[in-house]
Amino acid sequence: MSTQVQSRIRLQRPPWTLLVLVVLFRLGTLLLLRPGGFVYDFSDYGWYRQMAQYSNEGFYPFIHYWMEYPPPFPWLNVLVYRLSLWLPPALDARLWHHWLLGLALLPFDIGILALLHTLARALHGRGFALWVASVYALLFIPLYTWAGWFDSMAVFMLLLAVWLILAERPAWAGFALGVGFLVKVSPILPIVVAVQRFRQPEQGWRGWVSRANVRLVLALAASLAALSLPWLWLNADMFLATFRSLTGRSSWETIWALLSGYFGYGVVSPERFIPAPPQAIHPERVPGVLILFITALFGFWLWTRPLDWKQPRVQIGFHALTLSMFLLASPGWSPQFLTWVLPWVLLVMPLAPSPHQRLTPAWHAVGLALLLSVVNTLEWLYFPLWSAYPLVLALIVIIRTAGLAWLAWHAWRLCRETTRSSVA
Repeated sequence: MSTQVQSRIRLQRPPWTLLVLVVLFRLGTLLLLRPGGFVYDFSDYGWYRQMAQYSNEGFYPFIHYWMEYPPPFPWLNVLVYRLSLWLPPALDARLWHHWLLGLALLPFDIGILALLHTLARALHGRGFALWVASVYALLFIPLYTWAGWFDSMAVFMLLLAVWLILAERPAWAGFALGVGFLVKVSPILPIVVAVQRFRQPEQGWRGWVSRANVRLVLALAASLAALSLPWLWLNADMFLATFRSLTGRSSWETIWALLSGYFGYGVVSPERFIPAPPQAIHPERVPGVLILFITALFGFWLWTRPLDWKQPRVQIGFHALTLSMFLLASPGWSPQFLTWVLPWVLLVMPLAPSPHQRLTPAWHAVGLALLLSVVNTLEWLYFPLWSAYPLVLALIVIIRTAGLAWLAWHAWRLCRETTRSSVA
């Protein structure tokens, strides 16, 4: 790796002015605004608090009951709740927990901005990095998601792993992948690129077991073991129930749910103290296993194409492609998932060549980000306001699906054209 590329890949903070404005904007939101406005209480913070209240009776996650998320966040939530009990009573009992949880998640949200700035600088220089960070900071969905859900924690782990792969730090990348998997499963996806990046193709099949790949896998296994074995020892059934819940849920708010005639939201088994697999709430016309198998097969074919995996643009492009395909094949979608997508829209779309010019105009990226944001906002409003009109949800899902497919196409073009340019 050249010295110039190495300097670009070093973790770079955004300008202080942007950081201060973003932090103050989020703190003001946390203190004075309530997610959902006058429509509905959309925030999951209240539900997180309800689950943490089990600790008042001596019940704790993955010891006495299971959750649909692996242990790191549920236990962070319990610790925040226990700390909130030490503070003076407020007019609203939710106040201290809400504030403290938002503060606990704020470093992850700001970390996303710093990592985006660093990745963008590695791709196209300082000016592009400032543009990406500024546009992301001005988008509504990341702010709103941080104020009501914990996805910023998982997105941070995913982008951290991507940066560590780009910076050629296999052991740390493996550690980030393992921790990310046990935050919300999906941050394991960058391993697809990591294995190719750390392979040594000149050694043939032996290149797959390069020293870097061995370090990657060992660090991944060590982090998974360190964070899983205590829960397996304390109550394996409750720990494994989390992963069983991921495989047993019916489709919701996706094209696959529409094909099955389901226009509701995702439902998780309410029996938290019984580690039984969840029951499907509607029959699937297209089996989820078949969808994932076909997607994985197609993804494997793309993964084996001759790409220049040493190029940062190829790595970033394939990360975006992997996530897009995963979300397209996934049986479920919740509006907060858009926070996973927006960083890749801003990183990939402006750099992917369009059919008629070298680069897609930046406003194409902003346009797609805004379109997905508007559709996502309407999806939040659908259930309290328009659930009697399923056509509204169908249009929302179709537009979002088309947007994800459009991102996947641009990501693949970025991988292919970058490889052609490097070979030429």
